[in-house]
Amino acid sequence: MLDAAARVGGSWVGALSRRRVISCIERVEVCLRGGCCAGKRLRQSGTRHTGCESVLARCPLIVPAMNGNAFGEETSDTMLLMELTKLNTTRSDYLGLPDDVKSRTVEGFHGVSDAATTDEEEDRHIVDNSFSVAVGQYMSKQYRKTIVSARDVLRKNDRGGYTVPTDGLYPFQWNWDASFTALGWSTWKPERAWAELHMLFKGQWDDGMIPSIVFHQYDDRYFPGPDTWQSPKVDPPTTGITQPPVVASCARYILQVSQHGDEDVHLRGLRNAYTLFHPILRYHRWFYKARDHKKMGRVSIHHPWESGMDNSPSWDEALEHVSTDNLPNYQRKDLMHVDADERPTQTQYDRFMSLVFSFRDVNYDYAQCAQVSQFQVADTCVNALLLKANKDLAWICAKLISHHKRLSLSLEELEALKSAQRELRELIDLSSRGMDSLWNDELGMYSCYDERMDKLINVPTSSAFLALYARHPDRVRARQLADKLAHWLDQVKYGVPSYDPESPMFDSVRYWRGPVWLVVNWMIAEGLEAYEFFELAERVRRDSRALIKEAGSYEYFDPMTGEGCGGNCFSWTSAIQLFWFPDL
Repeated sequence: MLDAAARVGGSWVGALSRRRVISCIERVEVCLRGGCCAGKRLRQSGTRHTGCESVLARCPLIVPAMNGNAFGEETSDTMLLMELTKLNTTRSDYLGLPDDVKSRTVEGFHGVSDAATTDEEEDRHIVDNSFSVAVGQYMSKQYRKTIVSARDVLRKNDRGGYTVPTDGLYPFQWNWDASFTALGWSTWKPERAWAELHMLFKGQWDDGMIPSIVFHQYDDRYFPGPDTWQSPKVDPPTTGITQPPVVASCARYILQVSQHGDEDVHLRGLRNAYTLFHPILRYHRWFYKARDHKKMGRVSIHHPWESGMDNSPSWDEALEHVSTDNLPNYQRKDLMHVDADERPTQTQYDRFMSLVFSFRDVNYDYAQCAQVSQFQVADTCVNALLLKANKDLAWICAKLISHHKRLSLSLEELEALKSAQRELRELIDLSSRGMDSLWNDELGMYSCYDERMDKLINVPTSSAFLALYARHPDRVRARQLADKLAHWLDQVKYGVPSYDPESPMFDSVRYWRGPVWLVVNWMIAEGLEAYEFFELAERVRRDSRALIKEAGSYEYFDPMTGEGCGGNCFSWTSAIQLFWFPDL
């Protein structure tokens, strides 16, 4: 763990790890935003505010680390935070902190600043104290503007309990979009974040699958819609395929945020997590039951759309085996909203639709789908995210067990959680073995596997780096992935490209054949940090911030120019902005 120290007023404030610094800031922000201090005046320096003391004075954070500080024993928490805020916002030589830690710390102090000044939505004020005055002086107007803008995107796309990715192009609730979008809601409306996930599970099938799209309301602007899918499984109607399983991981992050709130916020978070726990576990079980055809922990997708990376070059060869001889007439609608150069080709789309109709013909029975599907690929993205989701669901399970008394769980319910905990350990081991089988020595990275042809697919895509997010590779392979990523970043202006930028098939604006996607960047950066590749993680973070600042909340971005592509006012882009770098 990286240690650092911050000098304030001529004295050293502790030897604080980066995690502890950021943990402190997050707790202070929650206290000011929604806890004991919300809507109240903080006392002047010289006395400690009793509300903040519950957050600061009892945790291994900044204030307890002040031994013999320049302010004296009676220094208030707010005075210290004021000085640290000034230090972070006015000096480039934040003593002892590397750049990546500094930027995260500055982000946190801006969050505290935002909480401590007027919150127009909640009509809360903290006024007439040196902390808020100092904070007001150093808050960036651009910061407030971008926060409001990102929140406005989510509000604009809110349909009353669920969020569409963007109006027009995608007018329904998408599986992994909803999960990532919930992260954005959690930064200022945690109950709305949980509602997003609960709405997604209204589309869960009896066999456990969560479909790729839930059609909560009819809208004829999208194809293929419910009339084309004709799924008989649930009401509201859905598609008949799934998407990468990220809901457990996003639920974990939202629950972690709630831990830093007051008792009621945390308890509501635990209750929401408990309500979702068993449905999520059923979803994970479905992957192993319906898609682990060789019973080796390597799950397959039956349609490129299930990867979330619809037209990835990884699918090109496998799609050549998909027949379109009996394809009925249909009319695409995506090209009414986005330039054709930024979307899958017509040949690809024909094969996508041929697969859809073949699944519909067998009534989406997963066993029969496995027999009729001409496309069966073990996707690196899906397998890495399933492994990470199992780990995160196990973390949630442990939290629920430890808080079973607060949740008033019966003995039977507690035993069910303990049984699930044991099952998740087995699933983690199983998926770890599956991920091992996706390592490609020729590429020096993970790659997809064509189950029908029984071979690795030698196509290098950004999904390989998601193994870091899953905390799967050993140090040797992690270093290989980091070196490969660094080389890719050297070839483009903005990372991370979704496909090898040195490949002759690289296309900087066509969907998943080259463009940058912010949610993937966030996951990759999280993985890099977990392996302590801090400089590389910060590089990805800087590029991501620059794209948002220069282009706005687009669906994806050209890595060569930074131009926004696809849909605009895009929910998961704004959500990740709010969750990852609200100090933009």
